[in-house]
Amino acid sequence: MPNKQWGKILGDTVNLKIITFPVPFNESFGGVALFNGDPVAAAEYATITDVTNTNFKIYMYSNNAGTGYANANIFYLFLGT
Repeated sequence: MPNKQWGKILGDTVNLKIITFPVPFNESFGGVALFNGDPVAAAEYATITDVTNTNFKIYMYSNNAGTGYANANIFYLFLGT
């Protein structure tokens, strides 16, 4: 039976987060992230990298004003077995 694992990062202020799955996968099929942030007051976009059976990384990139990563909201969902 497939496992679905999801979560959210709300208002974070760092440009790299390592997210550990609550339950490790035997095999991770991949995932999707929805990014929501004000391009003036928050990070402009985010990228998921280095997905393993136990964790993944999210990098948040600088905003238009070049002033940091505050208030970046990210919602994610991963699938695997």
